Amino acid sequence: MFKDILKSTVEGLPGALGAIFADWEGESVEHFFAGPEDEIKLLGAHQGILLNLVKEAAAGAGHGAVKCMMLTTDKARVVVQPIKDGYFLVLLLTRHCNSGLALRAASSAAGVLSGEI
Repeated sequence: MFKDILKSTVEGLPGALGAIFADWEGESVEHFFAGPEDEIKLLGAHQGILLNLVKEAAAGAGHGAVKCMMLTTDKARVVVQPIKDGYFLVLLLTRHCNSGLALRAASSAAGVLSGEI
C-alpha cells in the first residue's frame, strides 16, 4: 500500500525521481526509486535530521509548526513533507521540476499516507 502511494506520486509528477516514506528516526518505512536503494535511504535519513533541526529552529523562533521544506541545489530539488507522529515524506526531484506541482504532490501524498498509518 505505501509503495503504491509513493509510486503513483513519483510517476504522476514530471521531474520526480523517487520518494521515501520514513519514520521519526529517518528509517525507511517504504521507498520508490529506480536508483540504488542505499541512495534514497541515505537521503531520507539526512532529510530527517534536517527536518528536526528546522522544526526546533522554527519552534524556538515562535514560528509554529513546519508544514513543508524544500531544498534546491545545482542538480536536484528535495521536498520534505511532515506527516504525523514524526513520519515524513521525501520527494527527490530534478532541479527543474515545477515547485508548485511538487509541493501539491507532496501534500496530497502525505494526506493519503497519513490515512494509512
